[in-house]
Amino acid sequence: MNRRMNTNNILASALGLLLLAGCGTPAANEKAAVEAEKLAAVLGSADSILNKVDAEKAEDIARQIKNNSQFIQSSIPKMGDTLDFNTALFLTDYRSLYKNFEVVEKNHGLLRRAIDSTRINLGNLVNDLRSNSLNAGITPDSAVAYEARQASQLYAFAGDIQKRYIQASSQYDTLVPRVNQYLELIKTRTGNVPMPLPPKGEKEGKNEIERY
Repeated sequence: MNRRMNTNNILASALGLLLLAGCGTPAANEKAAVEAEKLAAVLGSADSILNKVDAEKAEDIARQIKNNSQFIQSSIPKMGDTLDFNTALFLTDYRSLYKNFEVVEKNHGLLRRAIDSTRINLGNLVNDLRSNSLNAGITPDSAVAYEARQASQLYAFAGDIQKRYIQASSQYDTLVPRVNQYLELIKTRTGNVPMPLPPKGEKEGKNEIERY
């Protein structure tokens, strides 16, 4: 999803919508309430997209890539020959997937929480519209337009997460057989194998993978 996604700002701005005292006619408020209720479907669609993204699998793959990449880097000097260009290329491509899977896993949870928060705000808006209790400075149309922008952004973010997950998974499936072959080569020449992954939540050494 790249760095353009800032879910904390979405949550903060969504919570900043004040719906307290009366504004608008009952007819206008009811019309706006009906339009606001339709936005729940957009949030539901965003949820459905996220359901197709296995965040736990993304986390597991990211941890495996990090572990293998650190092991490979430390083993290359012991291999007794120069790393050829093609091998260096696919190992670099493999290492670069770590960030993609990490972004998917972290933003998946943030996006879930943002959708839940927006859904609550949307329900509050509908209630306030039907009770004619909007803040005096807010019109029904502007209030609904605000929530529509939030819902649209969240839907787009979910699509970005899914796209990144699909692309990274496809690349990973292509590269991992070659990486496993290289790990076997390291084992044959040095007798070393990667350390087992620590349980989730435990420190895994360096936070960033170094360059080959």
